[in-house]
Amino acid sequence: MRINKPVILVIPLSLVQKLNKYLKTNPPKFKYDINCFYYVVHHIITRYIRKYKKQEYIYINFKKLSSVIGVNTRVYVKILENGQFIKHKKGEGYKLNINWINGIERIEINKGCKLFDKIVAHNRTYRKHDYRKLEPFLLQVRDFLLKMEMDYQKAEQWIKNNSKGVKQYCYYVALENMRDQRFRYFKRNPTNNRLDTNHANLKNEILAKLLIGDNVSIDMVNSAPFLFNSIIKLIKEEETESKQQGRAEDKKNNPLCSKKRYPELEETFGKFYKIKILIIDNP
Repeated sequence: MRINKPVILVIPLSLVQKLNKYLKTNPPKFKYDINCFYYVVHHIITRYIRKYKKQEYIYINFKKLSSVIGVNTRVYVKILENGQFIKHKKGEGYKLNINWINGIERIEINKGCKLFDKIVAHNRTYRKHDYRKLEPFLLQVRDFLLKMEMDYQKAEQWIKNNSKGVKQYCYYVALENMRDQRFRYFKRNPTNNRLDTNHANLKNEILAKLLIGDNVSIDMVNSAPFLFNSIIKLIKEEETESKQQGRAEDKKNNPLCSKKRYPELEETFGKFYKIKILIIDNP
């Protein structure tokens, strides 16, 4: 994992083109960084990933956004609102203007600029905070999740052919965050105590194309069971390899996949109905 590679922001191409023209004719009265405008749009899309279901507007987390952009955060947001790139409804939040949702633009934020340092530092802080709350067995699951091999080309093709509007950008951003391991998150949901990852934000059809390997076919309503089964399979394979090499260590006595772990795993992943998980029991 290259910690200094560019940070990629995925936003609508038409919005980028229109914004560039707008700023030339309506220049802000302060020294601005155009990438901060892009980051605001990226932040809104990221908020949609976790909040978009049945919600037209979403709230901007100004505290988190300001920790990256700085004191002019609300000014950047207001300029985007005045230019009608985003819309604001009092009491409900913000949304992207659908007139500028077309095409895909990947903005590179390179090391050496202030915004890059802020984005990376902000993300690192929140990841450490989330990881400190995880139980030891979930830290093991996290490690396997970060090792998963993925086929991004197939997943992108599915997104392009089977989604549209804001939801399509949500998928692209989620995919880009998975491509860059610095932005994979793994934590417990504070509301229901379930496992929350950016993998689980994708539809099962995308995840099925994303994960590389001989994964079983299961009947499911979202991607979490597929992800769960794939993690369990990776863990079982490593346990088998460890035993063959005489390195079973503590896993032999208390494996993650043991029936002793069922209550913990059920609490984390929820109760999945009509699901056939083939590789789970530890003999």
